[in-house]
Amino acid sequence: MLTLMACIAYLAAEAASVLVVSCTNSLTEIDTETGTVTQNVASPGESPNDILWFQDHFFVVNSLSDDVTLQKFDPEGGWTVQSLGIGPGLNCWAALPVGGDTLAISCAAGNSIALVDASGMSLLGFVEGVGPNPEWFCVAEGRLYAACGGWLHDNKVVVVDLATLQPCDTIQVGFNCQGCTYDGVDEVYAICTGTYSAWDGEVHVIDVETGTVSGVISAGFAPAFGVCRGDSLYVSDLYGNGIMLIDTETGTMVDPSLMPGGSGLAVDDQGNLWVADSGADRVSCYDHDHRLVSEYTVPMPFALGVSSSLHGIGQPPAPPGTLSLYPSPASATVRIVPGGAASGVPTLFDLSGRELCRAVPAGEESWILDVSNVPMGVYIVVSGNCSSRLAVVR
Repeated sequence: MLTLMACIAYLAAEAASVLVVSCTNSLTEIDTETGTVTQNVASPGESPNDILWFQDHFFVVNSLSDDVTLQKFDPEGGWTVQSLGIGPGLNCWAALPVGGDTLAISCAAGNSIALVDASGMSLLGFVEGVGPNPEWFCVAEGRLYAACGGWLHDNKVVVVDLATLQPCDTIQVGFNCQGCTYDGVDEVYAICTGTYSAWDGEVHVIDVETGTVSGVISAGFAPAFGVCRGDSLYVSDLYGNGIMLIDTETGTMVDPSLMPGGSGLAVDDQGNLWVADSGADRVSCYDHDHRLVSEYTVPMPFALGVSSSLHGIGQPPAPPGTLSLYPSPASATVRIVPGGAASGVPTLFDLSGRELCRAVPAGEESWILDVSNVPMGVYIVVSGNCSSRLAVVR
């Protein structure tokens, strides 16, 4: 089994920071306003394994602590920590919000998904029968898709109905599936690492409506991590062979090594792509056109938690602006009227920072955003340094 180290984080809206979990069992903060890098801002448990931005706090899952812990870091309170024991021997792997205050945590050695009240830091229970060895997962259309590669012994994605909290489907994918990511519209991408000994990695495209595999994309040596941004899927591998770019509209590989890197990936609410490159002790930020915006030295970075209020990397915050949305909530189209410092194309992001779609001009002072194909939920519309929440209803 390849032992990985990651962390889950959710940053306070005022923090404008990136939190980095390293393979050295440390947490490093990048202040994107000042460019300051501060190492060892807080102490995670043993082998942190994923990082998530949720409810104005960082949440860190530790895989090998004495009683596998979920840690809640409060950056506003001087990095104070709350810890919750999940259970011994579970090898907790990754976490995502699944509705309300609830976090789901994959338990790779427990063949289960733990459910946690993130607000009160209490264990709600487990969804059993999710395996073998669930690792990274995603949530799409009321269902959880867990990569269950069985640590080189299986090739499936197990689907959990979040209404009943029961496994409801099993989808056969490629060998050694380690990660799943959702495009925010209608497809889940199962990232299958392969054997670690050949260029046999694959990405299997799962149609959310039918629950079937609609395509397979060859993906190099050992792909494991993925994140979607608009019509692009970025995939990194475990051996630092670079970040792959896949066009999700055509299902084709655009560039097998678009930029250096090989571990954690994240997208901020400006649409910038963050890349952790543990082999080079580097965290890099790229804009929509894949131009390098900034670069930071961080010892052996692995996973990234990105604040939802970045002001533009290394730049001071702009004066306040406004975004007026009509109607809100919306079901089909939204008219957007920017004001003040709100500038640029209004863009819709989900709460994990994935870009979903962009508005089109509707005159000199307004834009139209089509959300007719966006699932119901709460989203963020961003224009320049201004953002506004939008609820999509049906």
